Amino acid sequence: MAHTNLKRITITVPEVLLFEAEQLNPDKRSRILQEALRVYVRHLRRERLRREAEKLDRDEEIELAESALAAGNEVWDKY
Repeated sequence: MAHTNLKRITITVPEVLLFEAEQLNPDKRSRILQEALRVYVRHLRRERLRREAEKLDRDEEIELAESALAAGNEVWDKY
């Protein structure tokens, strides 16, 4: 994966965690951290979506979907 806009940052990590990452692939420390951040961001997005979905009223959503489907069927029947 080509990265054109990379930003250099300084982070602090536990020494043991850095050691474990370097054992996996000593020449790819940045790539390991990039992938870990990518996975974590995806996780946060899924958690946000899950929390928002929990706020929905299932019965109300079903009713809205059914009324939209019925309205759509009325319009398409004309054609």
